[in-house]
Amino acid sequence: MLGMVALVVVLFIVGWYVYPPVYDLLTGQIPAPSQAEPSQAEPSQSAAEPPAASSEPELPEQSAAPGLTEVRAVYAPADLMRDSARLEELARSASAAGCNAVLFDGKDDTGRVLFRTANEIATAAEAVDPAAVDLEQVSALLARYQMKPAVRLHVYQDHLASAADSDMAVKYNGQELTWLDNYANQGGRPWLNPYSKAAQDYNIALALECAQKGAALVVADSVQFPNTIGKELATYGDTGGKSRAQVLGEFVQRLDQALAGEQSRLAVATPGTVLLGQEGFDYLGEPGAYQCAIAVNIMPSFFAKQPSSSALAPVMNPGDTVTTAVKGINEGGAKALIPYVQAYTDADIPADKNKQYTKEDVQAQIDALAVLGVKEYILYSPQGTYPW
Repeated sequence: MLGMVALVVVLFIVGWYVYPPVYDLLTGQIPAPSQAEPSQAEPSQSAAEPPAASSEPELPEQSAAPGLTEVRAVYAPADLMRDSARLEELARSASAAGCNAVLFDGKDDTGRVLFRTANEIATAAEAVDPAAVDLEQVSALLARYQMKPAVRLHVYQDHLASAADSDMAVKYNGQELTWLDNYANQGGRPWLNPYSKAAQDYNIALALECAQKGAALVVADSVQFPNTIGKELATYGDTGGKSRAQVLGEFVQRLDQALAGEQSRLAVATPGTVLLGQEGFDYLGEPGAYQCAIAVNIMPSFFAKQPSSSALAPVMNPGDTVTTAVKGINEGGAKALIPYVQAYTDADIPADKNKQYTKEDVQAQIDALAVLGVKEYILYSPQGTYPW
């Protein structure tokens, strides 16, 4: 989950070094591509024929919204979405580069709703941003470039609806007090309770509204329990005897079925490390078992932020990094993946393990996915600027 990486990245370190192919990559045993003879294909000018498929396991077939058989999205931040001229320029450039969707945040990781809605819960919680975009207008603009909107919704990491309606909030130590994810004097904030039917229904209603207004894909982020300070004191009321994995899985199934009825699709955002079979992530449920697509973060910069070895080189070899990650994820059975593709230079990576990302580096990741039979992706740049 892009929004939650900062909270969990440290917990991934041990698991990465247990998985042999990833260990080989991160410790430098997979050679860097030669400057004279690149290991990745040169970027194509258009959506040309993908590299020849390998003998990798066949991926599960995914349903598609009308006119969008494969998702090739580009991410746009909130400030860009509010500027119609910038959005149109992004749509023009992205369409020319082979993309067919623009992904933006419909509900961010504070619970702020960033598209216009009359939803009663969002309105009562004063969660609708005053500068929220008109999703129908966005759909109309994108249609001029044969593109569709895709919307990311942060589900349970929602501090506004949970503050406005304590019945939907995680509780403190079995009491009626609302639990916070830090001390109150240090900015602690409430979360929605995944066991709350009302909290589930609120998120499903927002997702359905997005679909009805033109969204061909909904990416559900923070489909999880809190994993922060004081999590051991977080309680969830009557669980009905269901485990965390069960209640998250049932919610995902409900949401998937609801969106299918609107001819839209669901993808659940998940860090790549979780799908590589690491333990200790019960707060995320079992995303590898979901029948919907997985919007998986396998960006090289994500893997490079493991502070362990001087030999880390994921950013320097983007195609190899993506190949290793996808092969590892699919070892337990092929999954319907929509990977995030790194399309920016991450300034947080140390200079000796970093480089300026170009369109060749972006294409190297797309080509690596295509060789493995993964035809869908989300180009990601937090600022919404891309090396076309």
